Formats: sequence, C-alpha cells, structure tokens
Amino acid sequence: MSNIEKIKNKLMESFLRDLTKPEIDKIERAEIIKAFMLENQLNQADICRMFGFKKGTLSGWLKWGELGKRTYNRLKKEGCTETDITVMLKQENTTKEGRLLLMIRNLKRYIDTTGLKPDPEILEEVRLLRNTLNTMLYKNGD
Repeated sequence: MSNIEKIKNKLMESFLRDLTKPEIDKIERAEIIKAFMLENQLNQADICRMFGFKKGTLSGWLKWGELGKRTYNRLKKEGCTETDITVMLKQENTTKEGRLLLMIRNLKRYIDTTGLKPDPEILEEVRLLRNTLNTMLYKNGD
C-alpha cells in the first residue's frame, strides 16, 4: 500500500468515527460505510471491531443505504417521519402495506394519547384492516 493510500485510509477512518454524529445524513452515512467496506474488503464485524460500533447500530445504518434517496423522498412526501421510516426499516418493510400498518399504529397511539373516543364501528374497521394487512404481509413473506 502506497503512502497516499495509507493517508487516504487514515482520513476515511477518521471520518467514519465521526459518523456517530446525529447531523450526518443517514443515507450518505450508509453509502460511506458501504464504500469503505467494499474498498477494504471488510464485513460488518470488521467495521464494528475497528470503530467500536455496536452490531445493531451498524446494521441499522446500512439499512438506510438500501432504502435509497428516491424511496426516502417518496416516503417523506407520503407523510412518513424519520421515526416512521426507521421503524419500517427495522421491520424491513417499506411496502405500501407496511406503511398502512404503521399509519394504523400511529392512529391508535394518537387516539390513546388524546383521549378521543371514536365510533366503535370505525375502530372495528381499523382493527379488521390491520389484521388483513398483517395476513397479507405474512403470506407474501414481507
């Protein structure tokens, strides 16, 4: 390895250590880590050892890279929050059905926290929809 390559790797390692900062764009973080892994022929365990990241943290970061900017922008336009997207990625489900399930959960949480008393028939329809979506997801292997 030449001196230039060594310097480049040192700079990249230093940069990777800074990736724990929350202001770093999640998709860019994933792309940087993935590029470093490919270039240096490293796996997730190697990265965790080198930089002291927890395996779950690194895995979660890399899932954002699989999401991609286009899907991220679409989800944001549909009203998903960063937290919603994180939950979907943890469940490995950014499908339309998965987003509907998340919206139903958020609606239930909203009703519970605000003390609203919606019509029992509507709640029953929401429950049936949730069950139907869960069945669809598990049948399709999502």
